Amino acid sequence: MSIRIGRRGDLFAAAVLEGFGVDVSIVNRKGCDLLARYNDQWIRVEVKATQRMQKDRRCYTWKTSRGNDKKYYLDTNDCDVVALVALDARKAVFRHVTDIPKMTTHIFEQKFLEIDERESWDAACAKLAN
Repeated sequence: MSIRIGRRGDLFAAAVLEGFGVDVSIVNRKGCDLLARYNDQWIRVEVKATQRMQKDRRCYTWKTSRGNDKKYYLDTNDCDVVALVALDARKAVFRHVTDIPKMTTHIFEQKFLEIDERESWDAACAKLAN
């Protein structure tokens, strides 16, 4: 993924959260791109962005791992929430990091477009209390 796509994803996810009234800062730390405030708690958000849907499979795909040469699964040591951003659809959905069990995440176009951004954010953050 290019640095430009990643940066656009960070900015877009931050804008979505700001639209919800969430305090958010772009931090670009190892394993964490944003810090967002939710119920008086700072949430570490890792942003994964894709520029466009895979037309042949009609799905969006994100590399949901960390590391350059050797890839590692994302876990709670890295972040709390993962933002999956589709730049062409201008949409972000949020998942608790434990709901990202693979190094590559696929969501079919129709399902992705039906997900409510705010509900996905609230559901991901609700898992932090558990």
